[in-house]
Amino acid sequence: MLHKMSPARALLFGILLYSMIYAFFPVVGNYPPSTGAMLYVVVTALLLFAGAILGGAIRSSNSRNANQAVFNFKIYLRVTQIAAVGVVFKVIDKFMIRGASLSAGIENREILEDAGGSNIFSLIGGVLYPLCYVSLFVLLSSWGQDKTDKKKYYMVSLLLFSYPTLDCLLIGSRSLMIVNFTMLLLYGFYFKFIRINIKTLLMLPVVLCAVGLLSGYIFLNRLEYMGLDYLYSALNSVYAFTVEPDDWVLGKIFNSDDFSFLIYYSLLNTGQYFTHGLFEFFYLYDHFSAEYTYGVYNFSAYYKFVAVITDDYTMMDAVASAQPRIGTFTSFLGPVFVDFGWVGPIYMFFFGFAAGRIWSKCMSGEVMWVPLYFYFVLMLVFVPVVNFFVSAQGLYTITAFLLFVLITKSIDRRVSHGK
Repeated sequence: MLHKMSPARALLFGILLYSMIYAFFPVVGNYPPSTGAMLYVVVTALLLFAGAILGGAIRSSNSRNANQAVFNFKIYLRVTQIAAVGVVFKVIDKFMIRGASLSAGIENREILEDAGGSNIFSLIGGVLYPLCYVSLFVLLSSWGQDKTDKKKYYMVSLLLFSYPTLDCLLIGSRSLMIVNFTMLLLYGFYFKFIRINIKTLLMLPVVLCAVGLLSGYIFLNRLEYMGLDYLYSALNSVYAFTVEPDDWVLGKIFNSDDFSFLIYYSLLNTGQYFTHGLFEFFYLYDHFSAEYTYGVYNFSAYYKFVAVITDDYTMMDAVASAQPRIGTFTSFLGPVFVDFGWVGPIYMFFFGFAAGRIWSKCMSGEVMWVPLYFYFVLMLVFVPVVNFFVSAQGLYTITAFLLFVLITKSIDRRVSHGK
């Protein structure tokens, strides 16, 4: 299945998915792109494709079978322990330092936003906890190895894997839920728990509808806590600035019972949530007047670490002030443009090349790269929507997956030397 998940295909699928949602969901974009903005999108897309194809064409000399598991149980335990430490650090940061509460519900979002800033627990926890995605991957990869009864570890790995979704439900956020769901879907295809057949084609729309309804329910709860009217939000929210509701859905919302209301409002909100990023980029391109931030936006997690040590948040403030509007997605290209301007397409060429090289390593049997590559697939699929390098603590996740590669190679090296 991995051979069908090339970076170029992932990007094409993302463009097709975005186009279908914009075409069939009850939304209308109200900010037409300028010639310069469209040219930027086209040039960037072409260079991204070129980089992905070129990177994928370079084959690794590794001779392992791509379906051969390379993990032993020692690697699983090490990764799971580190992931657990990361989750504990995140919990300490959230509940003990920032003051969130299990009973506060959606109020936690406001508590965490008011707390602001970063600390050593949030930074270390941010780097380590994404290994919760890897723990399950390693366990499934090495399920048939050794004589250890791994079933008792299955629930541990599944709980760790679910932590980001539980966390996002606690604060009323949806980005991490998208990451969790997509990674689980990719694992299902990779380990052949999910197969492309009639049953899957019938079940997938049902699952996606359930996820969409959950997303709408979370958003409505957030509106209720904030004391905002659902119609006011649909017409005046940050999403509605560039993507308006279609007229027919407003009539349906007015004349629906509770469940029908949830369906129609979820369709509208999901459409606005999913499609507004590209139109926001058009607006950003036309109204950008600040200095470029030269990597601070895309690599903000690393700059935050330096800022905590030096207590100097000047560069982080520059990123915030550089954007004409805040609180919105600006597709993948928004942060790239704020950082690099028209050098951004060249940056995207190398991003595509990196994705292609990692895919090539996976195809050559270097299985330790698969979790990182799956995250690249996620980023490529959602290129028209959001920059998952920046959002949902993406750079932390990428760093954690690179750490996993180092851990695996280190343990493999020790085993090969008989240590």
